[in-house]
Amino acid sequence: MESEPRLLIMVLGANIDAHRNLSLAQERLRTHWHDIRFTQPVCTAPVGVATASFLNCLAVASVTDNYPAIHTMLKEIEMAMGSTTDDHHRGIVLIDIDVLQLGSDRYHLSDWNRPYMSGLLHQLEAELHVKPSMP
Repeated sequence: MESEPRLLIMVLGANIDAHRNLSLAQERLRTHWHDIRFTQPVCTAPVGVATASFLNCLAVASVTDNYPAIHTMLKEIEMAMGSTTDDHHRGIVLIDIDVLQLGSDRYHLSDWNRPYMSGLLHQLEAELHVKPSMP
């Protein structure tokens, strides 16, 4: 039984060969969701680690997948691109992809308040015509 499509919003980030790695991650995500769209990437200061600046963007798609399936697939993409948890803890982020919203459920709540998010959310609304649900 197929569920109703729901809005999926993800955040992508990288601080090592960031343009290339964001582009590769976007290509991989397009193989799963053909209607996926991305904001323009923005350069952001690292949060909580002393490391190089990050490049971040948001992705949005209409999906019927459940959260566990999406989360597993995103972590598989990260691993296939060579990203590891140990590297993340050391501030080396080849790619990080996290679900921010699925339907009316929000995740990674601290990410919503990061300084760069207001600009990305504005871009999401203004250019991609997607408005995240309010908590």
